[in-house]
Amino acid sequence: MKRVLIITYYWPPSGGAGVQRFLKFVKYLPGFDIQPVVLTCSNPTYPIIDPSLAGEIPPGTEVHTARTLEPFRFYSRLSGISEQEAASPSTVLSTASGSRMQRLSRWIRANLFVPDARLGWVPFARRKAKQLIRRHGIDTVVTTGPPHSTHFIGLWLKRKTGIRWIADFRDPWTDIHYNRALPRLPFTRRRDERMELRVLRLADEITVTAPGTARYFSEKTNRDCHIITNGFDPDDFVEIAPISGEASPDGAFIIRHTGSITETSIPDSLLRVLSRLPEDQIRLECIGPVHSDMIRQSERLELGKRLTLLPYRPHREATASMQQSDLNLVVVHRSSDSRMLIPGKIYDYLKAGKPIMGIGPPEGDAAGIIERCGMGKVFNYGDEDGPEAWLRELIRSKTEKQSEITGFSPEKTEINRYSRVTLTRRFASLLAGDTDKE
Repeated sequence: MKRVLIITYYWPPSGGAGVQRFLKFVKYLPGFDIQPVVLTCSNPTYPIIDPSLAGEIPPGTEVHTARTLEPFRFYSRLSGISEQEAASPSTVLSTASGSRMQRLSRWIRANLFVPDARLGWVPFARRKAKQLIRRHGIDTVVTTGPPHSTHFIGLWLKRKTGIRWIADFRDPWTDIHYNRALPRLPFTRRRDERMELRVLRLADEITVTAPGTARYFSEKTNRDCHIITNGFDPDDFVEIAPISGEASPDGAFIIRHTGSITETSIPDSLLRVLSRLPEDQIRLECIGPVHSDMIRQSERLELGKRLTLLPYRPHREATASMQQSDLNLVVVHRSSDSRMLIPGKIYDYLKAGKPIMGIGPPEGDAAGIIERCGMGKVFNYGDEDGPEAWLRELIRSKTEKQSEITGFSPEKTEINRYSRVTLTRRFASLLAGDTDKE
């Protein structure tokens, strides 16, 4: 059985979207005659913790660790927040108008830790990785980012050992949405761009999660990328019992958003629409961290019980909530590259089987998936008339118990393309040496 070294900062007990991609690859790769060896961080700072995900690591999987030196303790003391908050991109975005010390700490983080604040893991991880390569006779290494400093490990290993190196990008690098919001100096931006180009040019293969990212990188480097999207795990949707309290006791229409809401993903237009709908007819439930600006907006609009904020839930509980919604909400981050962004929650929403409301570029990659799968509608950021008309129709359909819903006609064949099993088959082919691009 072929052995492959996978280097990932995010690993159980980390929660959130960042851990899912390679946790699922590791789960299903042995079924394709590939045995992954995992290298992760021994003392990380994770914004979200989900210990339940450790149960998905296949028995017998070798997981090795290397220590890191990170600035989050210093950053948290300087800015007066917890280490977990300091490690979260949503916090980076939320301190733009904070105290003088918060703005200073934000500037330090933006310009002294390039490409990111997890850079302190690199020297320890690369030494450990070299040992593992020699011990197991490994000929292929995969690095995944963010944090994109992880790719420096692969770059070093390729230079020192000549190993085949695959660089995986779950998000863009220099143009990731929170970098655009940071007070970066021109010198910092140029330095980061040089780092990005070096990795893109020297990796043997590049994998990305969205067609737009592939086009963007190809324009920078004149080389092709493999598009292997994120997806859903069928096992996360098997025999899930209803969670007490998920259905509205008064029969109100339930919209759910699962995951973090940062400054760039606040559904402003939807909040205004909610304020015009009867309080006893509709609820928006947000499961996970929410930016303070959204809370202030909801208070200003007097949403009352139309908005409910709930803490992060383990992944299996979150998928159960999706299945018990009337509508699932996804907001694509507002940025100049929003057309190429595909929030990972979309794939779980597809499998959950309930209509999806998207807020973002109607011509973007995320909208394309929702529409091809027949799972809902996508509205531009400032559009209020479209969402309001559709919500009124959905509420009426629920009240009258109608089975036909405009804009919702699931295409199961298309949806099943995003199964983690199907996607792992494609990744396994790449690891085995089949380099055909999609």
